[in-house]
Amino acid sequence: MLIPVARTDSGIKLCLDNARRILNSVQILYNHEDWTLTLNHAIVLYYYAFEEFGKAIKLKEDKDNAIENSETNIVVNW
Repeated sequence: MLIPVARTDSGIKLCLDNARRILNSVQILYNHEDWTLTLNHAIVLYYYAFEEFGKAIKLKEDKDNAIENSETNIVVNW
């Protein structure tokens, strides 16, 4: 998939917003009065938040490389 370099900042923001929302859900599950019932769900959601953060980092790296090489698009194949 090709993404224009000019649009990567919005993609990075979306990934970070997703991670933040997911982490809010993790916090709610963890703070549940019987957190032992919700801990497994919280752990899985935490993994998804970590993945979204990783996507934001990868997009930033790909954007920086594209700019360095005077490219107008980045190729996303991950």
